[in-house]
Amino acid sequence: MSVDLATYQLKTFRHVAGTHSLTRSARNLGYSQSTVTAHIRSLETKLGVELFERLPHGVELTSAGRAFQGYVDRILAIVDEMAEEMSGMSRADGNVLGRMQLGTVSVLADYHVGALVRMGLQRHPRLQISPRTLSSAELRSAVASGDVDAGLVVLPNADEVTRSKDTGIVSARLLPIRFVPVVGTRNSQHAGTEVKPAGSSRTLRILVADRNCPSQRILPDFFRASRDIDCEIIETGSVESTREAVRSGLGIAMLPAVALARETPDSGLATPANLPRSDLAVAMIQVRRDRPSPAVGSLADLARQLVTYEQKGASVGLQARRRVPYLPR
Repeated sequence: MSVDLATYQLKTFRHVAGTHSLTRSARNLGYSQSTVTAHIRSLETKLGVELFERLPHGVELTSAGRAFQGYVDRILAIVDEMAEEMSGMSRADGNVLGRMQLGTVSVLADYHVGALVRMGLQRHPRLQISPRTLSSAELRSAVASGDVDAGLVVLPNADEVTRSKDTGIVSARLLPIRFVPVVGTRNSQHAGTEVKPAGSSRTLRILVADRNCPSQRILPDFFRASRDIDCEIIETGSVESTREAVRSGLGIAMLPAVALARETPDSGLATPANLPRSDLAVAMIQVRRDRPSPAVGSLADLARQLVTYEQKGASVGLQARRRVPYLPR
């Protein structure tokens, strides 16, 4: 008997067998519950047996399901072993090829991702990297569902690798990234004065590229906690549009230092000394697996090399900003 079994369905089976829940597996894998149910039913139809007993509060493996689980574990282990072997060979001779969908949050899209794609093309001409900008929340869902192969996010500068059993996502720290506060010095209520609401208002306008990104929550949290000031949050969608909105006096923002590297003292921007800076981390997230694909592994290696680019850009930007009169403490 010849049976055509899809690897993604085997992975769904393994996850359901581990969680004993179609609902929890759907949430962790980023699928709808109907999709997970369809995967299991497809396997049962092809094999001609019931793999799970449906219970009021979950599912349990049948005797056939337990037998099948042993084969699934062996099959997926061989697939992972094959991927590891091919990954080692391709990365050793620089012959990484294929297509990769790379998701990214907006605070990284304008500077870091462009540099990463250029490095990827130079190092691996046969590897096609297709960037896709998403919000922080959308990106995690896209990675979990397989819509993108991996994602670049901003995380607190914590451990190099973190894992979450609840989401099925693993993240690896790649490089540090510094964020600095920015205000406009022309046609702005903040120009030449301490950053505070205008007049008797207790509301301050803060511009963000992505309201769910940890970097973009720094200023609102600071003002609410230390100064009892309400914040009006306006989401702009990108670092460059945020920077230009700040320049025109629409509000204040927290931006990557590298985004200010080419600013001059008379450019209409300043970094006030009385507001916090923050060192965070760029991390790559992907679905948890024993071994990454060659493309993802190679891209992570290239991303770690961007640390030189980031530190150089940040230092130039900060030096340039020192020549701009800071707002008083």
